[in-house]
Amino acid sequence: MNHQDLSTLNEIVAEFDQSTPITHQAVQRWMETHDIEAMGALMSLLADDKHSQRIEPAVTFEEYFPFATRYYERNLLENPDGEWSDSRTTAGFDCSRMFIQLWEDRPAYDREITQLKSLFKRLCEEGNEEFRSNFVIAVLEHLFQTGEIADYFSDWQNNSLLDAAYTEARMLADMRHRRHERDTAGSPD
Repeated sequence: MNHQDLSTLNEIVAEFDQSTPITHQAVQRWMETHDIEAMGALMSLLADDKHSQRIEPAVTFEEYFPFATRYYERNLLENPDGEWSDSRTTAGFDCSRMFIQLWEDRPAYDREITQLKSLFKRLCEEGNEEFRSNFVIAVLEHLFQTGEIADYFSDWQNNSLLDAAYTEARMLADMRHRRHERDTAGSPD
């Protein structure tokens, strides 16, 4: 980590103790960092309404999405789990949650959904077997709990490498769904 990255991290972390406005220009500059810890601190800041509302003018989705995607990709690949950065598991859960939120507002976010699907495909194709197995549990299993999303990925069945990930994720999502139904069937409303 170079001096500028440490400075960026310190600037972002200092904002958690402030209540004054944050300039949009500062956030744009912070989004350019390559330091995974600074990226994680910024994601935390942006996710906290108390602090994200202080940004003037507000960060747009068009600015946020590429940054968040780059952050999640780094976490999924590197599994850093630092003080501010997320592990592969927590980043995968957050990334799948973002995908699901975008999915709920289709077709407004079709382009972003397609970009995420392409990212997931590339990560699975380039990763080793251990990475794919972790990716299934961290991302795909959560996505595939929504049947329409699982169907959206059904073209993965045409690729032997992706088919294994697709099949495993579908099985895990189905098992989770059946367990949930079993657990709630006996409980009073």
